[in-house]
Amino acid sequence: ELDQVNWNNARKEYSGKAQVVGGETMEIVIALNGLEAVKVRTDKGKASFEKTSDGLLLLKINNKTNTPVSWKVLFK
Repeated sequence: ELDQVNWNNARKEYSGKAQVVGGETMEIVIALNGLEAVKVRTDKGKASFEKTSDGLLLLKINNKTNTPVSWKVLFK
């Protein structure tokens, strides 16, 4: 489940909070809209991203325990 999802145009940053289930990978699909993702940050656990062939970004978040995780994807 997602909460507090926000696009900051001045910083080219997409952020939010995800309720992550421990031991499972949460996947969030983001439309790139012509932008390029350069970095992802989280306050807990691990995160990575990959661009799909259809112009989307697949953000993956993992944590060992059930917890809310704040995330940010930076674009250029």
